[in-house]
Amino acid sequence: MAATLIRTKAYCFIVKGEAVLLTEDERSPGWKLPGGGLKKGETICQGLLREVVEEVNFVVQPTGLVQIQEYKNKKDKPTLRFYFVGQWQSGDLKLAIGEVKKAKWFSRLELASLKQEDFWYEPYYQAVQAYLQGVYYPLDLLKELNINKEEDEI
Repeated sequence: MAATLIRTKAYCFIVKGEAVLLTEDERSPGWKLPGGGLKKGETICQGLLREVVEEVNFVVQPTGLVQIQEYKNKKDKPTLRFYFVGQWQSGDLKLAIGEVKKAKWFSRLELASLKQEDFWYEPYYQAVQAYLQGVYYPLDLLKELNINKEEDEI
């Protein structure tokens, strides 16, 4: 039986003060979180930090894990998405040219008022709902589960 590769992605609820940053991509209408796919050899947190810098030019400090989602993407490929909370540390907002069209800071109340159709893809909406519940897991959980790598075989 052939191994199935699982695509791994990491996204961040970037928190600055009382606000959270959402972005919209050039190619896809609707809100999403900064982040994306890991590169070969990256840990989940390394990929998260790289993606945040690439997309919005921010340095963040991950503080917790909000949610892990397992699903099949739009191409029917198995995918794991890791959603983190991260505190903004430094950087001026600079959107990745040709990738990110806009970004907006949302208060918790504004986040709570968003509907599923406001997001590019349903998993982002689900992650926002989990974030709003305020229960975050320690980052050490990734080490304990031994899943801090680019691709796993199942």
